[in-house]
Amino acid sequence: MRILLFVLFLSACCNIKEEQLIIPAHSKKVVARLMDSLGTVTLYIPERFDTSFTWIHWSDNSPSDLTKCRFQSKKDVIFKESGFFYEMREDSVDQLTISYPAHLSEIKDGHTAWIRQMNEQFRIFSATEGRKADEILIDTSFTVRDRLFSVTGTRFYARAIKRTLYELNAVTAVRGLPIKFEFKIIQQGEYLISEKFVSDAIDVIKTIGFSTHI
Repeated sequence: MRILLFVLFLSACCNIKEEQLIIPAHSKKVVARLMDSLGTVTLYIPERFDTSFTWIHWSDNSPSDLTKCRFQSKKDVIFKESGFFYEMREDSVDQLTISYPAHLSEIKDGHTAWIRQMNEQFRIFSATEGRKADEILIDTSFTVRDRLFSVTGTRFYARAIKRTLYELNAVTAVRGLPIKFEFKIIQQGEYLISEKFVSDAIDVIKTIGFSTHI
């Protein structure tokens, strides 16, 4: 089994078609090879992400293990969380992580009905957690190159580190399996980034393309 052979760097609320691709400013193209028959994923990421690495996020049960690859600045600490080593980091966080099941035992080509349920599950979880309206950054879905994405985002104040954490997740399917693009940043100082954070993440999502079918 091959895990995410990484990465080739190259210069460089609507439905996005191939011919509508808009390359974000100050970005570069990357092509990541996913494991086994999942093919490759192509996207444009911020130029400041000059480091990438891959690992298995082990859990206490095999079906929950995840293959992860992360883009970030080489100035930031490399941290590979797992079910056995997971904590809130106190240093700077500015990253994009791609994750998907580490074991491909249940490939169901074309199975995408679950994607439409992701947003409803997000709303239920947010209500259960008692999230305030201004803590929900985005809750929507749209298609990119005929592939549906569920996109949700939140922010919350982490008392343990006394900083605000911003997170946006875009989930879609590759061969019926979930693949998540997780954007995360911890606010530094008083600079308000929430609006730019969401729009910049959406710009990246709109460039995502897969070599294999849904």
